Amino acid sequence: MIEPKAEFSTVTAGGSMALHVIESNRVRVLLEALDERLGAFDLFEPRSVLVPGRHFFSVVKNALTQARGACFQVEIQTFDAWLARRMRIHRPGVWPADTDSLVAACFQELAFSDLTGRPAFTDVRAYLLQGTGELQTDVAWQVAVQLGDLFRRYHLEQPQLTAAWAAGRTLTEGPVERWQAELFTRIFEGARGLGEFGFPADDLMEHTSPAGLAPELHVLVPHPWPLRDRRFLHWMSSEAEVHLYLFSPCREFFEQVRRVQRSSSGGGEGLTGNHPLLDAWGAPLAEPVAFCHELSGYQTHTVYEDPGEGTNLARVKAAILDNREGVALNAPDGSLRVWSFPSRREECVAIRDDLMARLEADPGLRLCDFAVVVPEAGAGPSALDEMISVFSEDPPLQLHRVRWRSDSESRVLQAVGQLLELPTGEGPASEVMELVGSPAIAVWTPEEEQLIRRWIGATGVIRGWRDADLLGQDPALRTHSWERALWRLCLGAVSAPGAALQLEVPGAGSLGVLPLDFSADQWPLLARLLTVVHGLRRFCEACAIPRTVAGWTEFLQAELVSLVTPRTERDGKLLGHCVEALSAHGRRPLWRLRDPRLSYREVLPILSADVANLRTGHSPWGERGVWVGPVADLQLLPFSHVYFAGLEDGAVAREIPPSPLDVRSSEGMPGREPTSRETELGRFLTALCHAGESVTFSWCDRDAATGDPVARATVIRELIEAVDPGERVLMQRPTAPVALRSSRVAAAAERLARAGLEPAALPDPAPEVLRTFLKIPPPPEPQKPHERAHRLYWREFSRFMEFPLQVTASTWFRAGGRDPGELPEHEPVALGTGERNAWLDRVVMRELAAGTDPDDPDLDARLVRDTADFLDAAAAQAWGPAGVFSAARRETLADELSGAVRGALTAVASVLPERDEWKAFWRASPGLDPALYPDASPPIRLVEAKAVVSGRLPWIHLDRGVLLVLDYIKQGDTPVARVCDAWAALLLYRIIAPEAARDRLQILLVRPFAKRAQQQISWEWPWPDPVQALEYLGQLAGAIPDPENLAVFTADLAMEWLSGKFKDFDSWYAKRAPSMLRAWENSDFDAFRLEPVWNLRPMIDVPRALALARRLYLDPREPVAWQFLNRIRPVVTGVFPDAQPSGDGQEDADGDA
Repeated sequence: MIEPKAEFSTVTAGGSMALHVIESNRVRVLLEALDERLGAFDLFEPRSVLVPGRHFFSVVKNALTQARGACFQVEIQTFDAWLARRMRIHRPGVWPADTDSLVAACFQELAFSDLTGRPAFTDVRAYLLQGTGELQTDVAWQVAVQLGDLFRRYHLEQPQLTAAWAAGRTLTEGPVERWQAELFTRIFEGARGLGEFGFPADDLMEHTSPAGLAPELHVLVPHPWPLRDRRFLHWMSSEAEVHLYLFSPCREFFEQVRRVQRSSSGGGEGLTGNHPLLDAWGAPLAEPVAFCHELSGYQTHTVYEDPGEGTNLARVKAAILDNREGVALNAPDGSLRVWSFPSRREECVAIRDDLMARLEADPGLRLCDFAVVVPEAGAGPSALDEMISVFSEDPPLQLHRVRWRSDSESRVLQAVGQLLELPTGEGPASEVMELVGSPAIAVWTPEEEQLIRRWIGATGVIRGWRDADLLGQDPALRTHSWERALWRLCLGAVSAPGAALQLEVPGAGSLGVLPLDFSADQWPLLARLLTVVHGLRRFCEACAIPRTVAGWTEFLQAELVSLVTPRTERDGKLLGHCVEALSAHGRRPLWRLRDPRLSYREVLPILSADVANLRTGHSPWGERGVWVGPVADLQLLPFSHVYFAGLEDGAVAREIPPSPLDVRSSEGMPGREPTSRETELGRFLTALCHAGESVTFSWCDRDAATGDPVARATVIRELIEAVDPGERVLMQRPTAPVALRSSRVAAAAERLARAGLEPAALPDPAPEVLRTFLKIPPPPEPQKPHERAHRLYWREFSRFMEFPLQVTASTWFRAGGRDPGELPEHEPVALGTGERNAWLDRVVMRELAAGTDPDDPDLDARLVRDTADFLDAAAAQAWGPAGVFSAARRETLADELSGAVRGALTAVASVLPERDEWKAFWRASPGLDPALYPDASPPIRLVEAKAVVSGRLPWIHLDRGVLLVLDYIKQGDTPVARVCDAWAALLLYRIIAPEAARDRLQILLVRPFAKRAQQQISWEWPWPDPVQALEYLGQLAGAIPDPENLAVFTADLAMEWLSGKFKDFDSWYAKRAPSMLRAWENSDFDAFRLEPVWNLRPMIDVPRALALARRLYLDPREPVAWQFLNRIRPVVTGVFPDAQPSGDGQEDADGDA
């Protein structure tokens, strides 16, 4: 119901003033009034509409277009943009005192002048020195950024403060205000020596007339409303028509506030009897509304819309509108809810599910009818990141992030940011490789990019990036990384396949050069790559010369144009924006105050901020998806459904303390500004009144970082007390159970469930059916028929016996990827588990072949030298990111090596006392490159299964019948996996050496980093028949890619379930699912891991899963069941008592199942 209070009225003062105030509780009504007040205007007659922010542009434009059919001749701008344009038109020679200019001036005065030597700056100078004898320019820049922003906020929110400083006085006696006033005065005195300089609003009021700026002005009042804007509009109304469109949630509340403020000095009546939301959230809105009321003589045009009483949300808004307490809420109706969750992910999943349900229930809804309000970036534990992660899961929902551009828009900006970081030498090697292969640097086809990555990985071009700088080597070798890497690339190209070159580098030792898979027609591609790399090196070398800020901006503009290659028109525009931003920064006259010459490290944070602003600039709401942003950007935007998420992270939960540099918090400062908490609560009230159909408030009742409980009364006490006293109605959980999604399996599992797919009933061929559901890229076009066998890595057999699901997943999702048999253990892909384990293996077998006594006193010295050599090789080859294995870890690595060597020698000595026999240990390497592995042999062929097996097997002593399994894993693995490895290796060795005649074989498992009782374990197995071993491995090779195994449980939990102790599946699932999920999350097989179905309990077909588990693990006709029951399970239960499942469903002390 629209309730007009009076005809529009104009209040005049002195015969010339014209200020019009339109007041309403709905933005739609305000926009209708805006269209009416704009009226008809002549051709080329412009009208200006000022909005609270850029995100409000499309709202006003769409409303005017819908009403008028077009939105010509209407300039929609923010207040600051309008002031800047008027300055350029009416005061062309004046430089505005914007934030960037103030920051530049503050930085020069703090870092390159004698100002900090004055007595008032003693504490400031001590902070800038940071305990050193030299002023730190990076710290000075950080302080300057804060001061520049504060000076502008002083002018906006408390202009009397900067006016007092300009007049040579201060408002308090505090030391912080004294030195800031001196700095402020020094800046403006120096700036005026370069030309006219001042704040735009002050300068326009001093040198222009209101009528000359605009004959008519329409303003949508923001919340909060800075005092500078109010004073300027008051001045404008003296000669121009100024229309203010004001949001007011209550008919009489602010008039009551005004009356109380008038009588407060004389001890008048208190403000009582108001609706609790207005008492808690109305303070920041009271002063702006009272300002409009007083300035207009209390003759405002009020158009309030009655929300009715149909839903709980409407009842609350009606109570706010009429300012009455005691709201009687209905039963939960979905319009107003208060949720709490134990984790952020559950909260985000519930919001997504509720949004999807509303879209399905109401076909008229669009994604742009929903808004999700999250805390400001950095205020909470990644609330925005978690929301984006959940909404990107299949089916993905488009989000409109207010303060971030889309990935397609930021591709060039990301490349520019990486280029700017490149000369510092601090970027990870992986980022540098991405930069070289980036399409923004050079246009590569997918085939060329793949070939370049292989070249880079083989020659170490990127692994050698700035390694001399990062590892503190001789400064004379600073060019070693670039020059030697290029030499290695060229030498690798001309080397014959199978050859190995060594390149001697002074101070870095001998560097290996692997031959490239290179042909003559690839020379042009290599030349292009060398050109790109040389261009980047030249750019880095040129950055070593100090320059002025103007010189740096000119230099970087030319380099960006030369190095960055736009691929689309949008990329070209963004590159142009980057160049223009740098150019504008260099043109700022205040950099000529001191005109300092800066090094690249000093100027980088200054100029990179301009590029960062392009990436994180406001993106106007264009009704493209679900609105996501902070409540400060929501303001008056109207949405049908609003979700306020993460309330425990924002200012609603706690009062944010003011900055120690903010003089407004000094004792004795006149006036009172609304606190950050009051401002945030006022924004929440505005958003609550503008939500059309539903509002949901949610928070986590446990701190995401510490896990400590968060009290509800601390989080949103005012909200609960106001809208639901006693938490009678609104406190509720989502009606549907929250199923925690997995980013890797949620989409696949949901599609399979919706399609009614039953693993046991899949038609042939099953993989193609699964590709359809899982959206796996289709296989390449069929070529000529060939009999190429499927390659299997030998550990896939053991992983299948222990983890059937993950091997099946690796088989499906490895399409187009690297074959496990092609993962040579020598390749330095990263300094991690692979390199460390290979190094431990080499040293252990060297000492084993030498028959070293575990108590040899010279052993420790050799191991220390081995550790040093390993670290030197890591530094020279730069196998991974710098610092993974550094000199600081030398002692830890030496201890690990000593433990591994002595543990292996002691274990072998216990079964083979004669050390001369140790030389007979050998290790099979089927299917590997003979040039790299002299003991390599042809791959093991499983003809029936059309598969070949390759990899490095454990050591074996055939004459004495000993299989040596070394396990260097520290955590996250189980003994069951090592037993499975031993059994798979034994079967493979039986095929490799069918002539070996033994009845039984002794297995020696050495785990130097395990518990003391499990560091050396031994057991015996019968020596299998070669024919049976070949047949069994053939059966496994055919079972691994069987799609039916998608629903298989892991072996140990399946056996526990089948034991009969847990007859009720739900109770067993409730006890085991948490620990099972943690175990999978900590699994070492990340490259092949796919989370199981434990987190998809509603989708589990219990009878079918039980039947499948029984068949796989209990049916003796199944190869997995027979081998597990007869070989693996007896060993595990016999020699690993700690690995047995806990009785009666209780978890172990460490939480593992």
